[in-house]
Amino acid sequence: MDFVTVVRDHGLEVAQAVESYCAALNPAFVPRSMRVSRQGRATRKKVWVCGINALPLRRSGPEARCKTQGEVNVVVWEQKEGGMHTRIYVTSLDAEQDPFRIVKLYQDRWRIENHGIRHLSQRWHLRDVAGRSLTSIQARIFSVLMRSNAVKILEMKYEGKMEALHQRMQVRGQRSYLSGARLIIYGRRCYYGVFSGVRYAQALAAAAAEKTTTKVATSTTRQIATELERLLREPDSTTKIAEFIRKLRQG
Repeated sequence: MDFVTVVRDHGLEVAQAVESYCAALNPAFVPRSMRVSRQGRATRKKVWVCGINALPLRRSGPEARCKTQGEVNVVVWEQKEGGMHTRIYVTSLDAEQDPFRIVKLYQDRWRIENHGIRHLSQRWHLRDVAGRSLTSIQARIFSVLMRSNAVKILEMKYEGKMEALHQRMQVRGQRSYLSGARLIIYGRRCYYGVFSGVRYAQALAAAAAEKTTTKVATSTTRQIATELERLLREPDSTTKIAEFIRKLRQG
């Protein structure tokens, strides 16, 4: 598995090794143009990049004895507009062949981490694992990704309807894209629906009302809704609601 990361502390040994290498060999930097966004406007800036393969790392200090600690591939990125700005990227990929490609790969990684992962963690609670086994963790991740992609497709296809759904979710104090729903109900004809406890109670009440007279239906509806709302506040509410529904069906 290859990696690309950035050196955030220029006091690290790898940064000192890059500075020593550049001072001793004066490597050639290639100018490139990058597209950036400034205050909502797209613009381009000129940068200089240089790739270095197999850069040796040596610890400094009398106790180090100048022993080589290993080798890394690095890309040095410089921007001269508004003062000199330098970044150092460390990678397992070939840094000399196309150093600007390494910079773009890190930008893609940054977008994934700061937009994709953050969105999945905050909206879809990706970090809330369902179990400790590898299979359960993988199942959780795959389920979240499939639902997230499904929502993205719906947002592209039904923009107006999805915007209205988001507004309703915000009013309820959304916790996820399921709008607080906790029950998945399977019907007799292979259909299923996702409900909150209160919504499912309302659906049962409506079904009961169609089978009885108006007076009896009103009383039964209120009793069912009251009982379900009470069960929702208790521990292990899902199991208790399932048992309550089973008794309703039996009689």
